[in-house]
Amino acid sequence: MKTSRYILALSILLSAEAVSQRTIPMTLKTMVQQAGTIVHARVAELRTGKDPVTGFPATWVTLDVKEDFFGAPATRFTFKQIGGEADGMVYKPADVPGYSRNEEVVLMLYPPHSRTAFQSPVGLGQGKFKVKQAGASRKKVAEQVTRSHRLLKTSGATAYDGIVALEDLKEEIRTLVRTEKGVSK
Repeated sequence: MKTSRYILALSILLSAEAVSQRTIPMTLKTMVQQAGTIVHARVAELRTGKDPVTGFPATWVTLDVKEDFFGAPATRFTFKQIGGEADGMVYKPADVPGYSRNEEVVLMLYPPHSRTAFQSPVGLGQGKFKVKQAGASRKKVAEQVTRSHRLLKTSGATAYDGIVALEDLKEEIRTLVRTEKGVSK
């Protein structure tokens, strides 16, 4: 049993590493189609440690949801992402984003893995958008993956160098959730 657990964990790590080596830029439409959860949220808590299923370092991210576009299990929920620190071992897969307490984000998460319950943003770093203040009353969103600003430029929202107004992105997401997921909110 222990051997199969280690083989499963190793295969997850290797597949995550292989995927991160070839992250392909996605459109916002594709990301919405693949997401199991889409939220505008604030990072409330972070915890790293050893995942009891795989034995590898993991990070548990607790979110306070400001807007549930699709699939949030509650107004406060926690998801588990591969990578973190445990027993003096640090593992940080390439392109898997990190989080900061009180950070405001728009996040698109894949559904939890059926065996490990790990989740990651759709397209790895592409599914995390940092929200920043752009003036007294306006907020803007910047892409997590800085090497490619194609996502926001192809979203339909007006973007400049990977930055778009938060409300423009949210409206685009609402429209895509309606058309691609058949959900109206």
